[in-house]
Amino acid sequence: MTYDFNFDGILNYDDDQAVSPDTVVAELGKQLEKATNGFIKGIVREYNGPIESYDQMSGFASIASALGTSLVNRDIQENLGAIGYQDYKFEFFLTTSKIENYKYRVLFFEYGIGMYPVKIVLEQGIADEIFKKENADYVIEYGTKTELENAILNILNTKKVTKVMQELIYAMKRLERLDKEKPKLIEKSSAME
Repeated sequence: MTYDFNFDGILNYDDDQAVSPDTVVAELGKQLEKATNGFIKGIVREYNGPIESYDQMSGFASIASALGTSLVNRDIQENLGAIGYQDYKFEFFLTTSKIENYKYRVLFFEYGIGMYPVKIVLEQGIADEIFKKENADYVIEYGTKTELENAILNILNTKKVTKVMQELIYAMKRLERLDKEKPKLIEKSSAME
């Protein structure tokens, strides 16, 4: 028996969506460096911690839980669906070459095997500015490469991020000036009389 599967218009075979979110964000980070005359670097780095807020059991609660017996529900649905699924997690931060220990983490992002949707976890101040309300939801999903590119561009153009970039530029300029002036400013100490 032969079935006629018709996935025309349903499945997408274009390469456009085959560009991973980390590649998209890293490319925008490189473009940011060019746009800021090499002062600001937008860096994407793999991240292996939690990217969202979570509850953690206190030491006392975990001891109490271990001592007691409790009923554990086993959901059979956990054994169905994707097996061996892996999430890819990254951080995106701003930094500069002269200040090695400083980074301003703009966001975390995470995606799975299909790459999209990609989940972004924004710094709260940036989320508040973008959504024009205090304590805005800072976890957002974007379904396509284009949506992700537009989101990152909007994030980099916020007042909060441009303020951070300006501070980094001033810090770099200060360090460059100090490097040039250092020999002139430092005087040899004279022996106490």
